[in-house]
Amino acid sequence: MSENLIKGKTAFCGDFTQNNGPANVNKELIKYLDIKKIDTKCHNKIIIFMKFLISLFYCKIYIFSSNYRVNYILFLIANFFKKKTIYLMHGSSYLDSTVNKIDNIGRLKRMESTILKRCTLVLTVSEKYMILLHKQFPNYKSKIYFLTNGIPVDFSYIKKNMNKNCRSIAVCGGNRFLKCNKIVSDAINELNKGKSTKYNLNIYGLMYANGEKILENDNVKIIGRIPQNELFEELSKTKLFVLNSMYESFGLSVIDALKCGCNILISKNAGINDVLKLEENDIINDFNDIDELKQKIKYNMTHDNNKRILDSIDFKHYNWGSVAQRLIEIICCLENGENYKNIR
Repeated sequence: MSENLIKGKTAFCGDFTQNNGPANVNKELIKYLDIKKIDTKCHNKIIIFMKFLISLFYCKIYIFSSNYRVNYILFLIANFFKKKTIYLMHGSSYLDSTVNKIDNIGRLKRMESTILKRCTLVLTVSEKYMILLHKQFPNYKSKIYFLTNGIPVDFSYIKKNMNKNCRSIAVCGGNRFLKCNKIVSDAINELNKGKSTKYNLNIYGLMYANGEKILENDNVKIIGRIPQNELFEELSKTKLFVLNSMYESFGLSVIDALKCGCNILISKNAGINDVLKLEENDIINDFNDIDELKQKIKYNMTHDNNKRILDSIDFKHYNWGSVAQRLIEIICCLENGENYKNIR
């Protein structure tokens, strides 16, 4: 199946409307894919299903991005008609709900289980996340591969503030257990003990009733969820961004922080590490080790790593056009029954 034939034989079903991680990935990819787009977050469900049913007459391969009800129903229909299906996996309902101690998403977990069982190929958004899912879902290891997310080349839309608060630190993800932000706040509190000049930590993101119990004080502030442009403005004043996750499928927030001029300190378990060249003091080896966090937070507040890490990114390989080209190559291999596991 040549690249030209993909145009008339492949459809991409996903969210092309909202402003979230998966939707933003979809919007970037589709710019470089001359294939059928079916926006499954469109308000008019009749239009969604009409477009999909018509596409069944000529499409051989369907790409489904993320797991939600409309996508799941369309996936089942495609599966019934024996179409080849690619599932872009940005996260795992089963794994995330277990780590975050969420009990009320049984339906999403069942949907995910069915998709993993029946789909032709699963593409995770980083190689590191693929390795984690191989361990989590060993029965599906042979069909789980990766397509590393792209990195936007144009950084001009975020203004860097050179007058940074040299005591300011930020984390995102609110109080989800997965993000391990409580131990970051504990590390800040310990570093501040007995000091006249103290570090300040801002915690961005949703705060859940059943999440980690993070206590505010004069130097630890829970900001909550704010619009993206406001978050960029705040990050542009921040000296250090910390991502202390147990795991992270990718971690686009790190790229945002880098573009805002922040130094970064990242969990070794984050997928974004696949595209960055990091040194020992840039990496959190143990997300539960408060002494390591204290030492590396203190180090990165006085040793800038922003430019070095930004300069390490291979934008030629990780721009969205190149990522889309690799997806096209994978689709071609899938249709022709060829090995796609040398496409990286």
